[in-house]
Amino acid sequence: MLAEPFALFADLRLPLAECPVWHDGALHLADVRGGRILRLAADGGIAREWRFDDLVACFAPLPDGDWIVAGTKDICRFNPETALRWHIARLEDDLATSRLNDGRLGPDGAFWVASMDESPAKAPIGSLWRVPLDGTAPQARATGIVTGNGIAFAPDGRTLYAADSRGVWIDAWDFDRFTSETTNRRRIATPTDAQGRPDGAQVDAQGHYWSAGVSAACLNIYTSDGTLLERHPAPTPAPTMPAFGTDGFVYLTSLRRNDDDPHAGGVFRARLA
Repeated sequence: MLAEPFALFADLRLPLAECPVWHDGALHLADVRGGRILRLAADGGIAREWRFDDLVACFAPLPDGDWIVAGTKDICRFNPETALRWHIARLEDDLATSRLNDGRLGPDGAFWVASMDESPAKAPIGSLWRVPLDGTAPQARATGIVTGNGIAFAPDGRTLYAADSRGVWIDAWDFDRFTSETTNRRRIATPTDAQGRPDGAQVDAQGHYWSAGVSAACLNIYTSDGTLLERHPAPTPAPTMPAFGTDGFVYLTSLRRNDDDPHAGGVFRARLA
């Protein structure tokens, strides 16, 4: 599914680069610890940035031009042109060590976001949340998660995927885009550290689940039932999430651990076959 190996695209060297999104003809991503959303130029440089007073766990563009942005616990609607923002929800105020982590706009129009435990204990206190954008109450759809990740939807909107990077598992649910009902939860994969614990993910047009193997310097591609189709090496120790561009490339963000690699925390890309 790749026509070539991954190569360095943007030498950002961020502590944690996440949530790559191809939007408006360019790659955007979250500088999580720096509290920024970055738009990258065609040469990999930073074309524009938006700063926030909190970390940026994840974000998602909306059809009307606004973005949904998740911080440590707060979720807001943000206009990237005016910088105006509107509060939508605050989650898990009762959990001192939790924070929001991975999120995606669902085919039902709600924001789906998973949380994690930031403490050394890595306790299963996280949840998978459905957050309506109209101000109605968020709902926890799954609990007992250590590091919620890998939220993605099938192209037809009938399957929801989510993962626990430290659980370690990838699960799927039947999904009704009209009622937002999730049913028939099943475990489709339990990758080991050596195989690549699941971090962020995307689903391609064929319904394959592309999962960043954060512990094994790889990108794993699974079928919808969890069969491993392909594993591609990443030129960085800890890739965090893939994203498909309309330019024919798949992009891969990464995190940086103690300067373990000169280009860790950058963005890599490979041409799609």
